[in-house]
Amino acid sequence: MLPITLPYHSKFTNNSSDKIRDVLSDIDIKPPVIKIVSCVNQKVLSTAQDIRDELLINVSHSINWYKTMQKMLELDVDLFVECGMSKSLSQLAKFIDGNYRIYNVNNFSKIPGYNH
Repeated sequence: MLPITLPYHSKFTNNSSDKIRDVLSDIDIKPPVIKIVSCVNQKVLSTAQDIRDELLINVSHSINWYKTMQKMLELDVDLFVECGMSKSLSQLAKFIDGNYRIYNVNNFSKIPGYNH
């Protein structure tokens, strides 16, 4: 048992990194088709190993959502979808300057051109 209440982005998960690495080594991860930006260091991930490394470090390091959002805007991303069950990030995004649209997974139907 880990001495934490939330199992993510915590230094308390450092002791579990070997086990997480072992689990990740058994998962078939393909190189990304589109750009993926690290929430930890804002690096653009382009290989399967980049994704594996990110998954491992993401568990035990703080993320910086604001810097990640800024990096994606620099990369000309103009459509964001928050995939969590809350709307907190999509509400916070309203305070970030830029020409973009942001939706929550709960309002996919409002995305122009989305057909379900």
